[in-house]
Amino acid sequence: MQWYPVTSQEFYSPLAPGEAIRRMGTNTVDRKPLVTVDSAAAFQCFYGAVEADAFAVRRIAKPYESSLLPQISGWVKPSPTGPGSTVLIEYRLPRLVVAVISLGFLYAVGQVISKVLVENGSGIFSKVLLGLGCVPIVGLLYLVALHVPFWLEVRKSRPLFVRILSVQEIVAPQL
Repeated sequence: MQWYPVTSQEFYSPLAPGEAIRRMGTNTVDRKPLVTVDSAAAFQCFYGAVEADAFAVRRIAKPYESSLLPQISGWVKPSPTGPGSTVLIEYRLPRLVVAVISLGFLYAVGQVISKVLVENGSGIFSKVLLGLGCVPIVGLLYLVALHVPFWLEVRKSRPLFVRILSVQEIVAPQL
């Protein structure tokens, strides 16, 4: 498992690259709307920027979901095997979100270790071992706090790309 939540996928779309980008542009607004997700979802699914052969977007979501939304970058190029296009999509959690969650967990580790050193037993060596024993548990909680919301959001946005761009995932051949 990676410490930093990031993933990329390659898709095939029967649409020409220009049409795929046009469809992304149609379903993307420049700025995050100040309306609820229900009224915005009727028109656009994403907010961000769409360029000639690439896009950088985030899914429009409810306000309490927005900080854990992955940044989605995509590149559209002509398919090397014939008509259509290849779409590469990368999902990445914003660095600021990772930094804030990391600082929170470092603070928690520091609190656990300081409580153990101050409040437990007599020997300093046993206190340090007890405190350090909590570090793997807090590290596991850290990974869960980063990855679970990230993967849930990836699962929510993937069907939107399938619908908008008519894509199919390119699966690597099994050896």
